[in-house]
Amino acid sequence: MGVNDYVHFLCSIGYKNSAISKLTLHPSVCPNKKPSILNLNLPSITVPNLRSSVTITRTVTNVGPIDSTYVISVEHPLGVTVAVRPQMLVFNSTVKKLSFTITLSSSHKTIGGYYIGSLSWSDGIHKASDDATEVEEEHVGAESLPKPESSRPLDPKQKNL
Repeated sequence: MGVNDYVHFLCSIGYKNSAISKLTLHPSVCPNKKPSILNLNLPSITVPNLRSSVTITRTVTNVGPIDSTYVISVEHPLGVTVAVRPQMLVFNSTVKKLSFTITLSSSHKTIGGYYIGSLSWSDGIHKASDDATEVEEEHVGAESLPKPESSRPLDPKQKNL
């Protein structure tokens, strides 16, 4: 991941240009359209509360042989359709980085659970994998959660470990 990936991440979580510029020590400008936090270029993919479909972009750098062709293999999470475009990445001496998109579509009707799949790029010898997790969360009000022990007021007379 590079500086631009972190800048887009900060933009996606609501940081202002001035705050990002202070962090990076360079002028930074967020795109007019707020980037999706899902596009943070990490090897794992997690989509919370997938209700219809979402498209995510990832960029990869070839660290294998200069002239390499990788083909995608998808292990679908239960109840999730996964489409990857392109399905083949072709690297050469001038093309060292390539981007691909993953579109996830859910058919889940219930709330709750984790659905795990994977994406694997292979040239027949080497294999690079991404884990894909679609999370169906049940929302619980904070007032119904038990309070952690550490949230009790501290008694200065008691010895805290």
